[in-house]
Amino acid sequence: MNRIIDILVCRHANRPKDKTKDDITPQGAMNCFYLAKWLKAIGYTPERVVHSGAVRTRKTAHIMAAAIGLFDLTPEKNYNFHERKAADRVIKQGKYKDMQAIIECVKEISQAKSSVRMAREQSAYARAGRRIIQQALRELGRDMREKGQSTAWVISHSPFTELATTKPEITLFCIGYCDTILYRMNAENLKITGHQFIPAAITI
Repeated sequence: MNRIIDILVCRHANRPKDKTKDDITPQGAMNCFYLAKWLKAIGYTPERVVHSGAVRTRKTAHIMAAAIGLFDLTPEKNYNFHERKAADRVIKQGKYKDMQAIIECVKEISQAKSSVRMAREQSAYARAGRRIIQQALRELGRDMREKGQSTAWVISHSPFTELATTKPEITLFCIGYCDTILYRMNAENLKITGHQFIPAAITI
C-alpha cells in the first residue's frame, strides 16, 4: 500500500480592514484557534507547521500550534508558500506592471466568483502561482517523506493556497480567511492524488 502524506494549506486568519497592516484581527485569532482544534479532532494533528513568512501567516501558525498544545513545535518559515513569489515572477516577466496591477486583476476575477480553472485561463498570476505552489508542495512532501512525517499544516495566502487543486473547475478562486485545502500526496512519486476543501465556517 502506498504511503500517504497529508498537507493542509490554510489561508491565514482575518486581516484588518486597513490592508497596509500585515496583521490579524482578534476575531481572526479566535477563528484560527478553533480551526486548529477542529483539524486535530478529525485526525489531522501536524508533525510540522509551516508559514510563508508574512506576519499574518506567522501569527496564525503560532496560534494554531498553541491551540492544540504543540508548545515545543516551532512553526517554520518557507517563502515558497508566499503569494508574493508568484507576483514577483510575473512582474519580472513583464506580464504585469506592478503589484497594484495584479491586485486589480485578481479583484476583478474574484468578484466574478470564478473557478480556479477560469482564473488560470485569464490570469498569468494564477498560472504562475499554480506552478509555484505545486513545486512547494512537492518539496515539502519530499522532506516529510525523508523524515517519516505524514501530516503538515501550512499557513499561506489566497489567491494562492487553492491553485494546486485537483478540482479546478469547482474550486473557487480566492477562498476565505481560515479556509483550508487538504492536499493528499502519494509519498512515493510525490503526486497530489486528492483534494478536499474545508471551509472555515464548519470549524467555528
